[in-house]
Amino acid sequence: MSINNAKPCDWDRDLSARRDRYLANIDAERIRAAKAKQTLTRSEEITMSINDATPSDWEQTCGKACVPSKYAETAPSKPTIEPVATAKKFDQDKPDVSLVCPEFILGTADILTFGARKYGKRNYLESKGDQDYYDRLYAALQRHLLAYAAGELLDEESGKPHLFHAAANLAMLTDLGAHNA
Repeated sequence: MSINNAKPCDWDRDLSARRDRYLANIDAERIRAAKAKQTLTRSEEITMSINDATPSDWEQTCGKACVPSKYAETAPSKPTIEPVATAKKFDQDKPDVSLVCPEFILGTADILTFGARKYGKRNYLESKGDQDYYDRLYAALQRHLLAYAAGELLDEESGKPHLFHAAANLAMLTDLGAHNA
């Protein structure tokens, strides 16, 4: 069959025939090996198929690297896998995000969601580098920190912790700095 004049159905037929020949060869090898060990009866010989074989059966049948016998002498030996004491991951230069407690992340996200409902999602990005807006965000950050330092845990308007409001202000200032750099 030539690649230039083949139709898809020809390819399927050719691949199917190759697969069938390969499987028949494996079955024949398995049966010959089993007979040599005298482990099969006639009824077992008839019902044995590639689907019944276990990995150890494959090795016994096919020899090295589980290939048909005509290729066995050129097949590579079975690879050995060295046990590793500990898995390696080269991330020592990356920030360890696990150090940030989930409550901080969720609390900050909660305040940002509160602000998105009130002002619109990421409304602060509309400032486009306006220094006055930066100053107002920084002042809000300071007010929340001062309220917390004075012993006031929750913001009066939202009923949520001042520290999360301060964190949200820091997140907005950071995001603005990244977008307007």
